[in-house]
Amino acid sequence: MKKIILFILIITIGCNPREKISINSTFVFNEASIHYKVDGDGEPVLFIHGGYLDLSMWDSQIDDLTKAGFQVIRYSDISHGKTESVKEEILGCEIAKRLIDELGIKKINLVGLSWGAMLAADYALTYPENIDRMILVSPGLNGWQYFVDSLAAQNAQEGYKALERGDTLSYAESFQRNWTDGPRREKSKVNAKVREKIGSMIRSNLRSHGGKNWSKLQSPPAIERLEEISCPTLLVVGEYDVLNIPLTADLLSKRIQNTQTYEMKGVAHTLNMENPKEFNRIVIEFLKEK
Repeated sequence: MKKIILFILIITIGCNPREKISINSTFVFNEASIHYKVDGDGEPVLFIHGGYLDLSMWDSQIDDLTKAGFQVIRYSDISHGKTESVKEEILGCEIAKRLIDELGIKKINLVGLSWGAMLAADYALTYPENIDRMILVSPGLNGWQYFVDSLAAQNAQEGYKALERGDTLSYAESFQRNWTDGPRREKSKVNAKVREKIGSMIRSNLRSHGGKNWSKLQSPPAIERLEEISCPTLLVVGEYDVLNIPLTADLLSKRIQNTQTYEMKGVAHTLNMENPKEFNRIVIEFLKEK
C-alpha cells in the first residue's frame, strides 16, 4: 500500500513542492474496498460522513481547512458512495483505524456528523491514545432511543412504509424532511443547490446499496461508556435539527468531561453544507486550541 500512495503523490505533486497533496484512492480491508481522499499536508483531520451520504458531503471544508494548515482525510463507509457492500460485518472504528495506519498517522483529529459521530465516539473509546481532538456534529449516539420528536417520528414512519413498498424516491424525500430540512422548517427555506446535492447522495446510495450492510458499531454501546472519553470534544448542533439531536448533545456534554457546545443558527442536520463558512471557522478555532 505504501508504494501505491507514493505513486499517487508523485503524480499529484510532480516536481513542485509547493503544490498541495491530493490523493483519491482505495484500500482493501477485510475484502472491502474503501474509497478515500486526502487533501493538504498539515495536521491531520479525519472527517466521517453521515448515513446515506458519502465523503463528498465534506467538499466545502477542503479549501478553508487546508489553507489553515490541516490535512483533510475523508472516506466513504461500507455501502456508501464508491465503497461497496460486503457480507462480512466490519466495525466502523476499525475502518478508520486501518486508514489512519495506512497513511502512517500516529495522532488524529476526528470530525463526525450524525452516523459519523457515532463512529467517531467508538474510535475515541477504542483508541484513546491515537486521538487528539474530536468534533461531534449533529451527533447520533449508539444506544439512544429514536424518536422522541413526534414530527420526526411521523416522517420516519412514512419513509419506512415507502421503503417497504420499494419506493426509494419517497423514502429519500421523507429522510430529507427530517435531516436536511428539519421537521419544523419548510424545504423552501433550504438552499436549493445544497438540498439537491444532499438528495442526490441519498438517492444514489439507495440505488447502489439499498441502504443495507453499513459498518457496525461497537458493543457495549457508547452510551454506556461515555465517561471513558478523555479527549477535548466539541459538540455542534443546528437550530432546526430533529429534537433528538440537542438532547443527545446535552447528554454528551454532561457525561464527557472536557466538552464545549456550539449551536449554529438557521441550519438543520447537515449544517456543514448549509453554512460552511461558519462551520469551518469554529472547526479551525477548536482544532487550534492547544
